[in-house]
Amino acid sequence: MTISLSEVLSPGLHEVHRAVRRGDVDEVVLAGGRGSTKSSFASVELVKLLLEHPECHAVVLRKVANTLRTSVYEQVAWAIGALGLAGRFELTVS
Repeated sequence: MTISLSEVLSPGLHEVHRAVRRGDVDEVVLAGGRGSTKSSFASVELVKLLLEHPECHAVVLRKVANTLRTSVYEQVAWAIGALGLAGRFELTVS
C-alpha cells in the first residue's frame, strides 16, 4: 500500500517537510496551538526518518511525563498506522 504524504500532512507543513527532506534544516520549531497538526507532522517525520536511516533510534521526550502515553506514544502509533506501516514496527512501553 502506498500512502501519499499529502493525505497525512497538513498543507501548511508541506514546505517544512520539503526542507527536512532536502536536509536544509537540523531543527524545526513549529508554532501553533491545539489542532495545528504539529504533533502529527513531527510523528510522521520521525517515522519516515527511522525508515530511511535504519541504523538510527529515536527517543521522544515530553515535559509533562504523566501524559506521555496518551500523547506522544499514541501520536507515533497513529503516524505508523496512517502511513500503512503497522507491520513494520513493534510498539513497546518501558
